[in-house]
Amino acid sequence: MEYLVKWNRAKKAIAEAKSVDELKKIRNQAEAYRYALKQAGEAPEVVNMASEIKLRAERRAGEFLKKAEKQKPGEYQRSQGKIVASYKELGIDHNQAHRWQKMADIPEENFEEYIENNIEVPDGLSTAGALKMLSDLELSKKRTKKVVLPKGKYSLIYADPPWEYRIEKGARGFTEDQYPIMSLEDISNLDVGNLAAKDCILFLWVTSPLLEDAFSVINSWGFIYRTSMVWVKTESMGLGYFVRVNHELLLICKKGEHLTPTPKSRPDSVIYSKRRKHSQKPDEVYKIIEKMYPSDKKIELFARDKKKGWSSWGNEI
Repeated sequence: MEYLVKWNRAKKAIAEAKSVDELKKIRNQAEAYRYALKQAGEAPEVVNMASEIKLRAERRAGEFLKKAEKQKPGEYQRSQGKIVASYKELGIDHNQAHRWQKMADIPEENFEEYIENNIEVPDGLSTAGALKMLSDLELSKKRTKKVVLPKGKYSLIYADPPWEYRIEKGARGFTEDQYPIMSLEDISNLDVGNLAAKDCILFLWVTSPLLEDAFSVINSWGFIYRTSMVWVKTESMGLGYFVRVNHELLLICKKGEHLTPTPKSRPDSVIYSKRRKHSQKPDEVYKIIEKMYPSDKKIELFARDKKKGWSSWGNEI
């Protein structure tokens, strides 16, 4: 009975909250309460009542952040007033703010269904779990649409696919909640082979955990792996289930008899550059590729911006 009273009181506080600050406090209290209940050996449904409050507070905070007028990255209008607060002042980072806004993207019907279906499951309610559900919903919608690549033939293809991550059993932390993702099957089925000229070079980004998937894609697209470059992310602390990964791989693959770069245009295989917005790659890579292959007809797949001298394809441009 005591738990039910606290649960109802917390739900009311979330509904009546006027700022992200209030919701963050509710969220942190719920998380501390969840941990205490679990340590005390309470039943899963009791522990999950606290988890539910945490998720509801995050979702409501995400609604505030989404509706607020953006002033510049990391800032928002507080209660429609004139005071502008940064994420730092709120005690949250960009990733946390982004996750909460993604929580707000979950349709209410699906969110309530997720709560109902998992309330009695041990550790059944979590931010990662809710965002995985959203990712699955988005992926399901994308699969109903046929992905059409641009027409033409290119002798150089630069691709940064939105890989789907798999969560390790018993692990908690990041998931594929930062952008719409594609399954390995969907990426492999893209008709990139038809986009490639008879002789073509492919630069393909992938992270270490998905290296095996990348080779499957390379084969499906009709290329052969030749070598790789490594982007070392400076001034950052990476995430990972076994080690904190602070690098990404740029695989270089070949189709046909495409020539290698001249000795003078061959770069170092290691790129040192700061971590950028989630999944955004270093701009210097474009210059490196252009120096390696100055005269090739180039296209970037899954591009974020248009680049002079390149064709670009992606849902962000």
